[in-house]
Amino acid sequence: MCGQFTHVGGLKANQLVSWNDTTWCNIGGDMDTLVGSITRIACMQDTLYAAGNFSNVSGINSNIAKFANIKHTDSCGKARYKITYIPVESFDFKFYPNPVKDKLTLEFMPNKFINKKISISNSLGQIIYVSDSLNSKQEIDLSFLSSGIYYLKVQNNTEQKIFKIIKERRNINYI
Repeated sequence: MCGQFTHVGGLKANQLVSWNDTTWCNIGGDMDTLVGSITRIACMQDTLYAAGNFSNVSGINSNIAKFANIKHTDSCGKARYKITYIPVESFDFKFYPNPVKDKLTLEFMPNKFINKKISISNSLGQIIYVSDSLNSKQEIDLSFLSSGIYYLKVQNNTEQKIFKIIKERRNINYI
């Protein structure tokens, strides 16, 4: 279980605990200097991943922590986890306006997005625009599109994000 707590059932616990049917066990004992909060956890085989709104864990800047099983024990005597950190390249970029009528502007932090790829697809998954541009600011002409919902996918070597774009009809002035 994760959340914004420092104690559970009298046990010192820094936002990450497990329940063994009789008592609470502290998993996050190495996270004494966590700055922020854990909001999500996921398990895959023998590894626990924690993500959240934290910027610093035990002096290391990261917002994703990986707990890999090792021989130490937790407060209940079970195998304890060693924290390693997964560096995440900052996905520092913005796009506007949304809704868009004609031109969508993308702005990337300089030197943060190396090897980026941009694509826009429609609600059927058909890709209608692709770019490997390395510019920090880019304008995309979407005036040819019908009004509706589209998806902007931005990816680099380590991650990808998908954003919903609403395309509005252009105002046409009739004479």
